[in-house]
Amino acid sequence: MMTTAQELDVPLENRNGERVPARVNVVLFQRGLPIFSGRSRNIGANGLYLQMPNSLLNIDDRVDLDVCFYEYGQVKHDRLSATVVHIQSDGIGFMFDSPNEQVLERAYLSMPMFEVLTLQNQGRTLLNSA
Repeated sequence: MMTTAQELDVPLENRNGERVPARVNVVLFQRGLPIFSGRSRNIGANGLYLQMPNSLLNIDDRVDLDVCFYEYGQVKHDRLSATVVHIQSDGIGFMFDSPNEQVLERAYLSMPMFEVLTLQNQGRTLLNSA
């Protein structure tokens, strides 16, 4: 039986940390087997939202996510363990087991320049200055 965030009366925007509207390729694994391949709608150091059929998983399901980034002309993969935290009609929200700032930085670097400039114009600085 599928449970939605609305049925649980969970606020959909209850996040721990900043998200960027990065569309990166993600392969979803459950029990070691790939069950879905798609694109994220947003991603942050604490989790991501994956556009996918909402009938594949339930709240609190444990998964692994293979997140693919394009960084300086090279393809980079991060394998992250996560838990389903909310389900909507167009996708599923995942929270990573451990916060990962590198994922946020790679997502930011993978974004088209016009989206980066839009975020900067909104006063949202996502990368640490060296």
